[in-house]
Amino acid sequence: DLDKWQGPWIRPAWDRKIVQGYTSSSFKPNRDITRAEATKVVLATYGYGPINTGKSFFNDVNGWSTGWIEQAHNIGLVQGVGNGNFDPNRPITRAEAAKIIAKMIDYWDTKL
Repeated sequence: DLDKWQGPWIRPAWDRKIVQGYTSSSFKPNRDITRAEATKVVLATYGYGPINTGKSFFNDVNGWSTGWIEQAHNIGLVQGVGNGNFDPNRPITRAEAAKIIAKMIDYWDTKL
């Protein structure tokens, strides 16, 4: 389901397991990325994996994203949206994405 121009941009991230499709034949490149998905992509880009946990600090985080969001929370990349929630399935805003990326760069720089 990729347009011809999208393949060269997505393939390197796919090969490095930074992104994956929804099924073996569906990537959904024009769909909004969620807060959980964006968190996973940023962490995976920098070589971090999910924490092995079944419980989240946030009330509304469960399933595949739990370990990723816990990893991001533990290193200070993400905060909740209030009321103990993270809102993992809501599309991420540009401002939220920029903040996570900037925090990841800052965190990475302090580890070098």
